[in-house]
Amino acid sequence: MVSVKDFKPGQTAYILTRKRGRTQEHFVSQCVVVSVGRKYVKTAKQESDIRTSDFYNARGDDDYLCEVDYCNTGRKLFPTQQAALEDIERDMLKSWISKATDYSRIDSYTVQQLRKVKEILEGGE
Repeated sequence: MVSVKDFKPGQTAYILTRKRGRTQEHFVSQCVVVSVGRKYVKTAKQESDIRTSDFYNARGDDDYLCEVDYCNTGRKLFPTQQAALEDIERDMLKSWISKATDYSRIDSYTVQQLRKVKEILEGGE
């Protein structure tokens, strides 16, 4: 879980932007933490940049902070680049699993394969 307290002014942080459409693209860009308040983290591309973005902890249990915006861009702030890349991988794996377990494909799996999937998902491995 990431909170506002995990960021310090002057720290390098990473913003993940997802472009969804016919294809899905992910962009991880570097930014600088300008200030940290009680509720918000203010970032900019460079410390001297006038344009800033505010991020906050939306749900409390996420590994990122959400951008305060009215266009619903869905940008996420991470303290490390590795955390941003793991979020991309998580999203891609969720998409793959969703497609692999689609109703039209589920009939092609054997009983043994389905048992193994059930065992893994229940935590038995």
